[in-house]
Amino acid sequence: MIFGRKNPDISIELKIIGFMAGEYVNIIGRVSVPDDSPLSVLLKRARAGGMVPDALYRRLRSMPPEISVLVNGNPLPPRSRRAARLRDGDSVSFFAASSGG
Repeated sequence: MIFGRKNPDISIELKIIGFMAGEYVNIIGRVSVPDDSPLSVLLKRARAGGMVPDALYRRLRSMPPEISVLVNGNPLPPRSRRAARLRDGDSVSFFAASSGG
């Protein structure tokens, strides 16, 4: 926050891919969030904008360790997810590994 003003909105690329919340999802889009937002705000804004369904939001908001989170292609360990802050142009990916033939 600068001189009492709220942080300006920034654009974040969001990718959610894999079997989650009982179905295979492949969501790719852009979400506006305030600069320096945590991942939870990104998910809330994506849900509010209709990009992320309620069931999937409920699954992701707890940041389960079996779902990989990458920021700009770099893995984010489960212990660091709540502290992570977003910057303009970041790319955030949530991936759930699946197997089968």
